[in-house]
Amino acid sequence: MKQSTKILACLLCCVLLFTSVFRCSGNISRNNFLTRYHVQIINELADERYLDVHCKSKDNDLGLQHIEPNGGNYMFSFRINFGATTLFWCNFWYRNLHAVFDVFEASTGFIGGRCGGGDTCTWKAQVDGFYLYNNDEQKYEYRYPWGTS
Repeated sequence: MKQSTKILACLLCCVLLFTSVFRCSGNISRNNFLTRYHVQIINELADERYLDVHCKSKDNDLGLQHIEPNGGNYMFSFRINFGATTLFWCNFWYRNLHAVFDVFEASTGFIGGRCGGGDTCTWKAQVDGFYLYNNDEQKYEYRYPWGTS
């Protein structure tokens, strides 16, 4: 086989692999790995307490954050990985309560397709638990309760 034919065959294989990875990865389109995505966490706890948050992915540890009371918020941004398997989860602490759950998951269409704005997942912490903003419905939906530490 000629050298140019080998190069062309290799390029074709790479293109096929690239498109098949994104075709198999749920709601991620072929160019979304260039988009910056955001997770926003809002503290709406009723008793003027700080919300402590520690978010991570397989590759990134974002450290412990202290979100101010009365609507204080914390936001982080990232790009999804090539295989569209990016997953961020957070631990939350408030008084003697604790919760841990996924706040962004590319492979399921950004938490079941509910994250608003196309590129942002907005979470709200309240005394009874956690709410996720559903952009299609234009409202917050209750998702998770607090647990005890």
